[in-house]
Amino acid sequence: MASGLYFDYATITGRRGTSDTHFHAGPARALAQSLREEGLPRLEAIGGRFYGLWIAQFGLASNQLVLMTSWDRQQGVSASVEETLSSLEAVECIDHHMVVPTARPKSAEPPRRPGAYVHRWFDVAPRHVDEIVELSATAWETFESTFEVEVIGFFLRVVEPSADSTQLMLLNWYPSLAAWEASRNFDADPESKRNFLRRAELTTGTRAITTALLT
Repeated sequence: MASGLYFDYATITGRRGTSDTHFHAGPARALAQSLREEGLPRLEAIGGRFYGLWIAQFGLASNQLVLMTSWDRQQGVSASVEETLSSLEAVECIDHHMVVPTARPKSAEPPRRPGAYVHRWFDVAPRHVDEIVELSATAWETFESTFEVEVIGFFLRVVEPSADSTQLMLLNWYPSLAAWEASRNFDADPESKRNFLRRAELTTGTRAITTALLT
């Protein structure tokens, strides 16, 4: 895991019916504009760094988006993000938590390519995290080249040590939604298929959203 690298993963819901002229562009894009103009400068002033801002394709409401920021510390970040983003007039509510990289990413360099970004969450037992990460990293060796995929990151949600369940979030880039659908044909890559099937055995539940990167 990348030492000393933390991320805040926030699903933000914007207010509907605001008179802000930005909302002529649609609620999620107007929310993004508010974050760019007000939220991100405030977070950067207290040590946060922009990592990614995504708008929904499938799986989020029309007034929601995902914001990830990177930090070099964990202590105090959640409270700071909550206070900063909740104070914005355009924000109705925020659901966020800290995650840390596992096999990827190795740095906080933001993703930049246009295309489809799939955020896939895995519910897992903490004792299986290391094996799941190893299975995934091995599978990527053939999976990425076979399907023209880039694995951006595999993040572990920070939870209390005594928790009996946690989550991993896989962030993948695809050239298009069609490429994502094609990657579901596991028989095209038997090497990764074996590892992904074992990963599925260790997973108690999954859910995914597809998004586009706002640059």
